[in-house]
Amino acid sequence: MDDLVAVLSGRPARPRLREDVPVGDVLAGVLAPPLRDATAAMGATPGTGGLGLTRSANVNKAYGYYNPHVFVPGNHSGLADLDPGTPATVDPPDLDAATASPTGGSLPAGTYEYAVTDQFSGADSASTDQSQAYVTDGQQGDLPAVTVTGPTGSASLVWQAICHAANYIIYRTPVSSSGAAGNWTEIGTYATPDSATLPDNSSGDSKPASTSTVCRGPAPDPTSCGGEQELTFTDTGSDTSTPPAGVTYLDTPMPAGWTPPIAENANEQPWEQNPYFNPALTAVGITTVGADASKAYPSPPDAQFGIGTTYSGPTYAAGQPFADGTAEVAPRHPINIFYNAATNAQELDEYNTLYDASYPDSQCHDTAITTCSTTPFTFAQVISQIVAGMLQNMLSDNPETSYVHQTNLLGTPRHPAPRQLRPGRHQPARHQR
Repeated sequence: MDDLVAVLSGRPARPRLREDVPVGDVLAGVLAPPLRDATAAMGATPGTGGLGLTRSANVNKAYGYYNPHVFVPGNHSGLADLDPGTPATVDPPDLDAATASPTGGSLPAGTYEYAVTDQFSGADSASTDQSQAYVTDGQQGDLPAVTVTGPTGSASLVWQAICHAANYIIYRTPVSSSGAAGNWTEIGTYATPDSATLPDNSSGDSKPASTSTVCRGPAPDPTSCGGEQELTFTDTGSDTSTPPAGVTYLDTPMPAGWTPPIAENANEQPWEQNPYFNPALTAVGITTVGADASKAYPSPPDAQFGIGTTYSGPTYAAGQPFADGTAEVAPRHPINIFYNAATNAQELDEYNTLYDASYPDSQCHDTAITTCSTTPFTFAQVISQIVAGMLQNMLSDNPETSYVHQTNLLGTPRHPAPRQLRPGRHQPARHQR
């Protein structure tokens, strides 16, 4: 699914918020659960998803478990996008495992760090199209370095395929006994077909494997089989080993002093609608989805024109409702409470990264509609700006929907008081984007 989950209006016809509940309190409460604040930001508790949640791939478990197979891609996963952003970037890889074996290759005994990046197009140069690297250095909750114990060793890296990442680049460096990293070497690439860059509803790595259009998992231990497929790259220590499909082994030393990239530079280009989107909506009974009211969409919405290809066919105008399979697509207002923010710390970090030019690893660029700040925002300032925008939309009698994301609802809200919120068992209308 795309990122619209909780629509604040009761129906698409007119935005509405309860007049007895301050909007700022609602949004602050959504993002500021009592024990899951700055100290519980993503990665704070290794192995639990960063929020202190218990891992389980059983889809029958109650809400509150962290399912490592669940993928939260936001805007990437469903509708076509003819104008990805200024810029929109491919998410960096997030490794699930890095393990050593004393057999399986010719990798000498020693300790090694690995770095993995991704690209929107494998045909591009890494200098113009490459994401931030995931490095197995044990820092900020990342996996630690790998230690090989035999002269015929190998190391395997496992990660979930990233939406719209068509190619991955893998690097390796030896680590001395004092912990110092040596010179980096590009040891391979892993190209994935377009079908692997989109979240689907079946997966070859579900238990057991499923090829059905919509998979809910078999009894008695159903495993989530939606989301991206797990990818495995095995470093054999040799560029002459026979690679599996999609993998190319290399042995290319990087320039002296090179370090893994820390900035996002894998910019996305237009893409077509995910072919699994309509079957998924129909399967779970979703009849209304939200679309970005500032963008045009292909007509028909499921027109197949490729990924990274300019679309030149007919379109639905920005803000125009349209039918997509069995669902109605309703224009919605954008909101800067982001799809991947579950705590106020995550929200504030992402907001400053996007809108403050002085922030570490800032991605802010002045445009015709955005002027970058030169000082970091506080959480209160973020909420104030968002509330002002929502109020302006309502006062202008704009019928487009407003919403928050399911990810934003991970904790028990601190504000407002429980009497002002719907019961926990309340089933909201099935509006998703």
